[in-house]
Amino acid sequence: MAPGRVSIIVPTYREAENLPRLMALLAEAMDASGWEWESIVVDDNSMDGTPAILADLARRQPRLRYLIRQGQRGLASAVLAGFKLARHEYLLVMDADLSHPPESIATLLEPLMKGRADFVIGSRYVPGGRTESWGVFRWLNSVTATWLSRPLIGPVRDPMAGFFALPRTVLATADELNPIGYKIALELMVKCRLQHILEVPIVFRNRTYGQSKLTLHEQFRYLEHLARLYDYRFPRVSRWVKFLIAAGCGVLAGWVMVVGLGYWRTLSVGWSLAAGLGVMTLVTVVFFILLSWHRR
Repeated sequence: MAPGRVSIIVPTYREAENLPRLMALLAEAMDASGWEWESIVVDDNSMDGTPAILADLARRQPRLRYLIRQGQRGLASAVLAGFKLARHEYLLVMDADLSHPPESIATLLEPLMKGRADFVIGSRYVPGGRTESWGVFRWLNSVTATWLSRPLIGPVRDPMAGFFALPRTVLATADELNPIGYKIALELMVKCRLQHILEVPIVFRNRTYGQSKLTLHEQFRYLEHLARLYDYRFPRVSRWVKFLIAAGCGVLAGWVMVVGLGYWRTLSVGWSLAAGLGVMTLVTVVFFILLSWHRR
């Protein structure tokens, strides 16, 4: 008897080179696990041959279903579209770029099946988890994003994860979901009535094919998403919380500017401090401009 049944949701955009390998690894890992499963790929009308590749894969893999969305784009909304198509009682989300190890899927599902958790994250930051050769900028971006979300979800170490699982019954408890950008796990953790979030370690791999979708535009959308979640979770004090976040971001940016300019000795101490204060002010102003735009 199979341990359970899981729908694996894979949102994609321009991942044609990775899909055949991912589907092969999924089939190998899931057939070995004993779980009954299906995979659902939701693609945002990629113009790289993805629809033809999916059609060919679906002919050879009956557990694969797919949706090509027209006129819509966004990882979070693609995941929600996948949830609507899912047939099974457990839901798991993973990226298509092979950064999330399919062989770890059963490890994420086991605590759900045994009732030890109602939301499980494949985490890079718990003991045993790690990332492959990240640069300083990518690491700093992840740490900052995690720090900004900390008041919303408490001591979760990897709330930015895109590899997570939950029962369908937990999804049904969520308040209205309205995510933007790519952090759907954060939206679910805030708006579902979760009792126990568990993180299990994974090795987060670097992509081999394709390009990262983490652009500056997506980072600004993440700030907008945070603003919505703070309004939801802390309606009375959200304004002050967001002010502290903006001020903190400004201080951090100013400090980086001062240290950077001082280290390279391109400016005097006085000019370095002035540049740092200018960056701090600019970051704070931009943050509140974005919040004002969000409320319109």
